Amino acid sequence: MKTLQSTRVRIFASALTLLLTAPLLAKSTLAETLSVATHEIATSTSIAIRPSVETPVIVNVAPNAACVLHPQGVADADHLMHLFANSEGELRFHVNARQESAQSAQMQIDCTSADGKSTTFPLELSASASAPKLSSKSRVATLPQGATLQPGLSEDEARSLSDRELAQRHYPPRPDSATSSSAYSTWLGIVSQPAVLVRAGVVTRADISHDHGQVTAGSGSFANWSGYELSAAKGTYDAIQGEWYVPSVANVTAAGLGLQTYSAYWIGLDGIGTSDLVQAGTEQQYFEFPPFSFSNYYAFSELLPNQPTESVITGITVSPSNHIFTSVWIGDVYGDQEVNGGYGWFFMLNETTGQMAEFETPLGSTSFTGSEANWIMERPWVNGAISILADYDEAIMFSAEAGTTAGPWVPYLASNTTNWTMVNDYVTYDDNNTLSTVQEEGSNTEMLFVWHNYH
Repeated sequence: MKTLQSTRVRIFASALTLLLTAPLLAKSTLAETLSVATHEIATSTSIAIRPSVETPVIVNVAPNAACVLHPQGVADADHLMHLFANSEGELRFHVNARQESAQSAQMQIDCTSADGKSTTFPLELSASASAPKLSSKSRVATLPQGATLQPGLSEDEARSLSDRELAQRHYPPRPDSATSSSAYSTWLGIVSQPAVLVRAGVVTRADISHDHGQVTAGSGSFANWSGYELSAAKGTYDAIQGEWYVPSVANVTAAGLGLQTYSAYWIGLDGIGTSDLVQAGTEQQYFEFPPFSFSNYYAFSELLPNQPTESVITGITVSPSNHIFTSVWIGDVYGDQEVNGGYGWFFMLNETTGQMAEFETPLGSTSFTGSEANWIMERPWVNGAISILADYDEAIMFSAEAGTTAGPWVPYLASNTTNWTMVNDYVTYDDNNTLSTVQEEGSNTEMLFVWHNYH
């Protein structure tokens, strides 16, 4: 399995107001986005990284800005990455290089702030073995704007607080310790941790969607999903949880293929043969501009059909190898678990950084089915087409259990479980390759995903 060497670059770029003329944007398909009379161009910044080290880069932009990273003069669909800043104005992505090279890459980030102002941030990247090895602090050092410190519950508090009081403290519902000892133990470990409750910062991303499982011609296979599904009668499941370490998709051995690839790692309720799908997880994106590759990691949620595209959770910072816990449930307006409650609720804790977020999405006209619980690795839909699967190598998901309306939580590995394999089936390329598989691992709440091919 890949490992992430912890390095970090932060860019503080002062901006200069300049007049843009047509020749500056002649080669860019983003010209319409930047077709205002004036906008700001930040001072160019040079970054040297070590080869074969996936290096986080943080650019300070306007709070909640929507941005696009791409090579200067090139902005086709295979060489751009959509990025979203958090409420503090931090924009994050990762850079990797196959080897040391005298060749540098000229990149730029085009950002639009919440009030419509645009700024371009030029970047010059180089790869050198003599580049300084930079340290990185994984835990949150200071409280972001609007964030609060959650000290963690004592075991007495965890047992005695009512469901309403737990919801008011922004924790997921408590499994019953007598009937669901495994799920309760996981939940207790989560709520006992001190954490920083951040604003979720939910932003709609219109180009990516996580549609229902697309059945292929083969038995037990999907074109876009691999994973495990629990299925039962309507109204059986109203909650689900899972934990995982975010897989790196910066596979330097695959460099030079020129692929724009994606993977989404999530848990959710319904989605196979139903109109609804309530899900949350992390997404991994990768593209190449030799000799460099770029990767982006973030948290997301989606509630079909009334949310046709994904929502990026900008308040949670995500990096490769981060330990993520996620819980999804149907509840009432207060967050109490209730199958007819009218809201999809989402809780995510990055145990590596100490950030946690909770938020809800109204079901609206969505009719919740509650017949399925899913733990999935997906290649999402991008601009209306199924994407190429990013090389995630191997990924373990654990604490995989579902809450039932009868009360007890059940592990994914039960008699009513289906194992789904992702097969291309001539969808994105003229081949029928196996792309992603999943298998039992360790216990009845743990599973191992294995990447096989891009398409």
